[in-house]
Amino acid sequence: MGKRRQQSFDLTQEKSLSTIFPRQPWLTSHELGWDGIQVQCHRQPAYEFPEMSCQQHAILVGTNTSDLTMDHTILGKRQISQVMDGEIATIPANVDNKGNCISTRDYDFIVLLLTPFQFANIAREALDCDCIELIPHFLQPDPLIHGIALAFKSELELQKQANQLYVDSLTTSLSIHLIKNYSTFKRSLQEYEGGLSRYKLKEVIEYINSHIDREIKLAELATMVDMSKYYFLRLFKQSMGVTPHQYLIQQRMEKAKQLLKQEKLSIVEVAAECGFSNQSHFAKVFNKNTGLTPRAYRKNR
Repeated sequence: MGKRRQQSFDLTQEKSLSTIFPRQPWLTSHELGWDGIQVQCHRQPAYEFPEMSCQQHAILVGTNTSDLTMDHTILGKRQISQVMDGEIATIPANVDNKGNCISTRDYDFIVLLLTPFQFANIAREALDCDCIELIPHFLQPDPLIHGIALAFKSELELQKQANQLYVDSLTTSLSIHLIKNYSTFKRSLQEYEGGLSRYKLKEVIEYINSHIDREIKLAELATMVDMSKYYFLRLFKQSMGVTPHQYLIQQRMEKAKQLLKQEKLSIVEVAAECGFSNQSHFAKVFNKNTGLTPRAYRKNR
């Protein structure tokens, strides 16, 4: 008889999560509609999960794991190790794995779920390659992925609704890093220096400035200059010294300051004019970037 195929779970669904984890994640991007990625922040007790596979590429990132030991088996290979904060494990989609998480207290970790379709698209755009596969990796330190995971978590905690341009940028950076370090891809990525041409940079800047009041996606900007998202990110930062998302926030803050000085619009209306979906979101971002609430800035202008 052939080997019984293990059950495959869609970890973006609550029913699947209930089958695997004792508790639901305490913070998730599930309802935010982010393209190609879901982020989950977990706080779990000791538990054992059955042999299974996931329909997404799963990256597990330890964030508060000082008393956690992981007995993990991937494709029949087993590792038992103490989990350190910042260590990550990569589990490609449709790869069988099982584990036993041993701890005397609750511990925290972040799960980054990349859709294989989105991952393949990023690889195709940046590398013109259709046959890249992720390779499973047991726990190991990775400061870059740890930082990306914490950035996602911070956005969820801060405003529950991260800017899609920022999400796209983090997702692209994560995917390229995985391709470079955790995949079957062996070639070097072609690098470009000098930034965007003056004409292309002007086109992008004008587009961002004229669409401050709405959501902007990374794909829109990259398509304008006929580049992959990865190379556009790199060349824009070379030209401007900041990422597209950072530039967009800078411009929104400058517009908000001008509108707040006029006192013609309510703070709710200023938020909408500057691309924020609600006053609370606007106030948190404004305070983070200026050290003042919009109301205090208007009063003290």
